Amino acid sequence: MANPSTTGGTGAGTEVLRRAYTNAITATTDTTIHTVGDNKLVTILSVVMTETSDTDTKIDLMVNDNFLICQVPVAGEQTYIFSDKVILDDGDVLKFDQNDAANFDVWFSYIEQEFA
Repeated sequence: MANPSTTGGTGAGTEVLRRAYTNAITATTDTTIHTVGDNKLVTILSVVMTETSDTDTKIDLMVNDNFLICQVPVAGEQTYIFSDKVILDDGDVLKFDQNDAANFDVWFSYIEQEFA
């Protein structure tokens, strides 16, 4: 498994494929989707964002305050899939935002590596 230590880590730890979701996001402010814990690396594999209320809007996906996607239009009852690989480190926060009071379900899959 990958070991991010620069001081000669042990290489011990775990590597697990996971998924998580947040349903019925209606807020027009940043919504935290996932926060990376201590001594972990997370590789985002894909994020599936589905508008479920027939409201056209624009969406953002961010890590901390850095945009992965910005102001991407999504029509009502449509899905946008972000499938670029992104690595998150201790304390990084994956966030979702929308312009209008639409209703989104956000699912994502990731690899979580925990090191000793």
